[in-house]
Amino acid sequence: MKSRTTQQQLKVDFEDYLDGFSPNVQDILVSFEFRNQVPRLSKADALGTLIEKFLSADINLGPKPVLHGNGSVKLAGLDNHTMGTIFEELVRRFNEEAYERRSVVERCKGWLKECRAVATRFRKLAVHYLVPVKMAKIQRCLRESTRDRSVGQSPG
Repeated sequence: MKSRTTQQQLKVDFEDYLDGFSPNVQDILVSFEFRNQVPRLSKADALGTLIEKFLSADINLGPKPVLHGNGSVKLAGLDNHTMGTIFEELVRRFNEEAYERRSVVERCKGWLKECRAVATRFRKLAVHYLVPVKMAKIQRCLRESTRDRSVGQSPG
């Protein structure tokens, strides 16, 4: 897979393969700018190596176990949770900016859940839901400003 022609054809074939995924997967590929990596991998003659690693008999990324000839399990299958964990680790390692954005959203969601009206979301319309979210933000700002002032004061 070292020749330029082979690398170019491999790139075209891999992009065709990616085109075959569902719209949901396409959204993921777009949001993580995965397709931008393909030309870089091809130019560095690394696309073939990457594909070979994913096709290796030493890993199993599918839900079904890989069995030895005698029927014993060689490689366990992956459940949804484990596959999600692997995906999260890949995103964390190779797209720190996207992972950081997600982390900010998760932390924000966490502190919003401290407000019962936000966590339970009794109201169904977004316009009505916005009020508890704003109240939670005001409450948090007041709590932080009170804490900041008390830290700066001397005891007694």
